[in-house]
Amino acid sequence: MAASEAFGYGKLPPRTSHCTDPIPCEFLAHCYPEETKYPISCLPRIKEAEIAALARRGYQDIRDIPSGVLRNATQEWVRAVTVRGRADLRSGAREALSLLPYPRYYFDFETINFAVPIWKGTRPYQQIPFQWSCHIEQQSGTTTHEAFLDISGEDPSRALAKVLLAVLKCRVRP
Repeated sequence: MAASEAFGYGKLPPRTSHCTDPIPCEFLAHCYPEETKYPISCLPRIKEAEIAALARRGYQDIRDIPSGVLRNATQEWVRAVTVRGRADLRSGAREALSLLPYPRYYFDFETINFAVPIWKGTRPYQQIPFQWSCHIEQQSGTTTHEAFLDISGEDPSRALAKVLLAVLKCRVRP
């Protein structure tokens, strides 16, 4: 039972992308207090209508969906792997990865997107990177870590790119 029903307010409408986009609603935890570990919304390329249809059938977690319910082959593969609970390396993946040269860089970027632009040359809701983290894997198996975080208050784009290029050992033209 949803929190709204427990307090006599009736049933809530289904959760949609409007609950989190362009900004997360501060009442999400109140409306949907019991978030499942593998929500059906995490299935790749799933549409809101499909999420709603699965929810109406009582499915909240990917692991609850029986085999044969999902029509998309990729979604069914994700469901099966999630149910098994262990990684599934597709054929050819090991060979394809072995062709990648060293060092290998694994990046994670964080962005901000202001509704009202605060820096010249940016637009509303433009994703502007301000932080990154990079694990660098050497052929020997050793891994190092590099990171950047801009806290200057200025547009972080140029400083972020400059440090990124230095880590990647790229030459920067003036």
